[in-house]
Amino acid sequence: NMLNAVGAELKDINREIGFKYGDDRDKPQPARARTTHDKLINLFKSSIPLRESEHAREYFQNRGIYGLPGYMVRFIPQLEYWNKKELIGKRDAIISCATNALGRPAYMHITYIEDGKKADLGDMPSRKMHSLSPNGVRPRCSIKFANQAPEILAVAEGMESALSYQEIYKTPTEATLNAGLLEEYRPPEYVKELHIAYDNDKKWAGQSAANKLKHAVACRCPWVQKIVMRGSLETGTDFNDVLLDGLGVETSDWIR
Repeated sequence: NMLNAVGAELKDINREIGFKYGDDRDKPQPARARTTHDKLINLFKSSIPLRESEHAREYFQNRGIYGLPGYMVRFIPQLEYWNKKELIGKRDAIISCATNALGRPAYMHITYIEDGKKADLGDMPSRKMHSLSPNGVRPRCSIKFANQAPEILAVAEGMESALSYQEIYKTPTEATLNAGLLEEYRPPEYVKELHIAYDNDKKWAGQSAANKLKHAVACRCPWVQKIVMRGSLETGTDFNDVLLDGLGVETSDWIR
């Protein structure tokens, strides 16, 4: 049973991160961190569900996203922002955990926010991505927004783009965080139809990653019977722009 398999994966994630899905009352206190991995896991432990934060809800609703992501995306109030070894200040933050094919945490992604949008930090990035993998290995991974095993699944790069696709097409969607990880993504064996929601990048990074993913899935994932490619018709946009501005979408299908 594929749904049971997904549930088992989430239990592994729970064991690693340290608390039960949907029940923060039993959340243990973070242990003393000895490594960067431990610090990031403890940081995730300290987070709260998005639904409990007005600031988090405002951030997503300003992007037209009203179906808040679940367990793997959470909120941290007033998280310290460091630039190398200098403490710049504190900002609210959205923290998300991308997991690999075995259900283990692979990356922590942090978006610093203020006033319902990404924090203005001058020349410093409002987003940070931290690897949890040993020896700098880059695993195939994605942010999973729900505990389900759908036969039709979509995948996109950024979290907001993925959630926007989900909002528009009512299709369960995962986010790989960037074009490089989108290219390396492989759908689970319960997926019969894969939607690839690519960014229409000026330098073609999103389109190139999507095409490489399509080719890899067609050649190496025989369980996938159909691939749907979708992207905005406007250069320099993604599916959050499609959701907010009603942009046109280009669609192409591949059937085995």
